[in-house]
This record gives sequence, structure tokens and C-alpha cells, in this order.
Amino acid sequence: MTYIESYNLELKIVYKALVEQIPVITYIAELGEHNTLRYISPQIKTHLGYEPQLSITDWRSWIHVDDYPAVYQALQQSRATGMPFQAEYRVRHADGRMLWFLDQATVVPDTNQHGLLLQGVMLDITRRKKLEKTLERRNRELTLLNQASQKFISTFHLEHVLCQVLDEVCQFLEIDIYTIWLIEPNTGQLSCWQAVDNRQNQFADWRLASGEGMVGWVAQYNQPVIIADTESDSRYESRFNQALGLTVRSILSVPLQYKQTHDSEETAPHVLGVLQLMGGQVDRFSEADLRLIEPLAVTIAIAIENNRLYEQIKRDAETRATLLGEVNHRVKNNLSAIIGLLYSEQSKAPKDNQPIYQVVLRSLINRIQGLATVHSLLSASIWQPIRLYDIVERIIYTTIQAFASNQTIAVTITPSTVLITADQAHNLALVINELTTFFLKQIELVRPVKTELAVYLVTDAQTIGFDYRVTMSQHSANSSNLITNLKQTTEFKQIKQIIEKNLQGAIFLYQQQGTVAEIRFKPEVH
Repeated sequence: MTYIESYNLELKIVYKALVEQIPVITYIAELGEHNTLRYISPQIKTHLGYEPQLSITDWRSWIHVDDYPAVYQALQQSRATGMPFQAEYRVRHADGRMLWFLDQATVVPDTNQHGLLLQGVMLDITRRKKLEKTLERRNRELTLLNQASQKFISTFHLEHVLCQVLDEVCQFLEIDIYTIWLIEPNTGQLSCWQAVDNRQNQFADWRLASGEGMVGWVAQYNQPVIIADTESDSRYESRFNQALGLTVRSILSVPLQYKQTHDSEETAPHVLGVLQLMGGQVDRFSEADLRLIEPLAVTIAIAIENNRLYEQIKRDAETRATLLGEVNHRVKNNLSAIIGLLYSEQSKAPKDNQPIYQVVLRSLINRIQGLATVHSLLSASIWQPIRLYDIVERIIYTTIQAFASNQTIAVTITPSTVLITADQAHNLALVINELTTFFLKQIELVRPVKTELAVYLVTDAQTIGFDYRVTMSQHSANSSNLITNLKQTTEFKQIKQIIEKNLQGAIFLYQQQGTVAEIRFKPEVH
């Protein structure tokens, strides 16, 4: 043997030793009709439990029957194109287990037989596949939980949405049966609220006490339970089989509970009932299933409680609306009756002998009509904040109409979307009514050719206000004394007191292109 031959032989021995020690299976196979193995490394024994000699003839029988068509197609494609071969498939271990392998090979010429060979490696990827499957399941679980939360948040039709969500859960877990039991507040017993295919009617007469059966046990101890076999657990009642028309062999049961927060601290969990999933096979449920169902049960519990609160609020609102409507109706009738009595008294009183009495009656009628007007506006808004513009406009026009002046008055009010509260509206109604009544009396005395009444509504971050401006043409001696006359009236003292104490504001009187009463007060609607 020459030196070169000796050196090549040594290289082959070293190369073979290296290949047969790396933690993968290496092989050489013909790339043809039968894809016969020519060599496979001893690692086949370590990874799959087969002897290398037997593997050369039996390798096709290892591959999972569902994966073989894809493997064969990939081999034929490499044969046709000369491109590298790659496939992931399941291989049966000698002990019967199925393991995942990544198979990668390079296409090289067969110098001896003028064909093609595959020189490849097989890497065990079973752990990676398990992780991928776990991750895929977790992603599906998160998607399911997210979709369930969105559905519960977006509707108050709880029963319909709950059926949809639980049907999706059953499809995901590949089971057919579920029931939901709720604790009745009055008795503390559990009754069936929902069941698959509307089978809750089968449990219509059932009432389970706390601790009774599996459902009662879970509700009493507030603990989830997985029963691998119902026949070996005394807590399961066989009458469930009769009611459902099925034989239940395994159960996953979780409490429907949620935690309340009081003064930034969580209180003890509040149990509303029990969600129970059932399967017809032994050992059907796993800890992974429990990890999915527990947060879903919390979401369902919160949705049920929110639905109960919504229904209670709706009932309370209906009761409140009924009572408020009755109160509004009675107040309106009383104010109308008072106004009617005052009109009757006014018509009966002697007009020549008691002019002051007539003035007092007319003032009372104006004030009560102003109150009736603002009451009507607030009733229509269900006593919610209303626009300042609406109050100003209605009171001014109502007062002018009630005063029955034969003078022509042009009224201008700047539009505004500023909102005020019901209390502010009542106080402003009195202020506007008194101001308008005073100016109307002065107009009757002065009798100008033209009168303009303008209200400019203004607002900023700190104050709300309006400028009440009266301009009269052909001023007489009396018209220049409007401010002095207003300040001397008892009504002005009332106006000033209402603005300062009730509205926490201020009123300013001055002459500027007419007589101006500027009113400012603090906003309460933000």
C-alpha cells in the first residue's frame, strides 16, 4: 500500500468515526424509483431503536402513513430538479412512539452507477414540534378568550352570546356537553341557567343545595375540579346522564367567580355559580384545559354580574322615570292652577281703584309662568343639563308675551351651546324674568319709537355669562335713569342675592350703547 493510499484510508476511518458520533442520523440513499438506502449511521439505534442493517430494507415502514405522500413527492421533486431535499415527518420508534424528524439531504452524482444519490442527515425535532403545538394551542386559547371578552363587552344579549362562546369552547376542546348553574340569591340553591342545545329545560325542577353533588361542591368550596372518571367519584350524580340523555365519564367544573374592589383593595371572591364541561370519555380533561376555562369562567361571571346590574339599573331608571313623570305632571298642573287662579283674581279685581294690586298680580303671574317654563324645559330633558340659550330665549319670550305690551320690541339672542345645571336654570329663570319684567315696565313708561333687547352669551374656562342690553330710541328723561331706577327696586336686591349666593357670581350695571346688565357665574357642567 502506498503512502497516499494509506493516508486516504486513514481519512476515511476518521471521517466515518466523526459521522457516527455526531447526534444526528446520517445516511446515503439512491434517488430513484425505490430510493434504496445504501448506508445509515449507527445513531439510528440510539434515536429510533432499529438496527442499521434492518433499517436499510425497512425504512419506508417507519414513516407515518399520513406523511409518506408528502415525503415521496419531495423526493421526486429533488430527483427531477437536482435541488436539495427537505421534509418534516413523523417516524415510528421501535417501541411504537411517533417522533418528528427534520430530513435534509444534498443531491450528488452516483459515479459508480451513473445515477443520483442523496447524502443527508435526520434531526430529531420532536421537542420543537411539541413546543410549536403548545404555542399554537395557547395562541388559539388567547384568541378564543379575547373574542369572548369582546362579545361580552359589546352586547347585553347575554344568553345568546354565552351560547355562542361556549359552543366555540366545546368545539375547541372537542366535547359536546356543558351546563351553567347559578346561585339563586333568595335561597342560596343552584339552578340550571344554561345548557348545551337548550337542555336547561331538562333541569327546570332541579335545585342543588350548596355542597350537593359535584356542582354544589365546587360552589361551596370555590375550587375547580377535574374528574377523570365519574364512576370512581361519589360526588357525581348519575341522574345527570338521564337528564342529558348521554353517559358522562369525565368532568371539568369551575366556579363562576369574580373579585370586587373596595377602597382600592380586593375583597374575597364572589361566587355566582358553576360552569361544568362534560365528556363521554374517561380522562378527557387536562390541566391545559383548566388553564383555558378558569379565565373564561371569570369573564362569564363578570358578564353575568354586569348584565344583572344593567337590568337593575334599567328597572330603577324606569321606576325613576315613572315617578319623575308623575311629579312633573303634578307640578305642571299645580303651576297651571296657580296661574289660572291669579288670572281669575286679576280679572275680578277693580282696575281703577287698585292699580298697585293689579301690578302685583301681574308680577306674580310672570314669575310663576317663568317657573312653569323652566320646569317644562327641565322635564323634557329629564332634569339633565340644558342649554343656556334655551332658558334665556324661552323666559324672555314668555315674559314678553305674558306682559302683553303694545310696544314693538326687537329681540336678539346670540346662539350658544353652553350647558347649565337644573339648579342654575331655576335661578337664572328668576333673574331673567325679573330683568325682563323691569325693562318692560320702563318701556311702557318711556314708550320709545324703537326698542332693542339683545342678549350676548359668553363663556370661558372660568365663567359663564351674558350681557343683557336694552336700547331705546328717542330717549326721554326717564330712560337715562334706568340703572338708578333698577338699583332702587326690591326685585334688584333679589336678583343680586340670587346671582351672588345661589350662582356664586356677580352682576354689573352700566351704560354702553344702551343699558347693560352684565351677569357672570361659575360653570358647573364640564
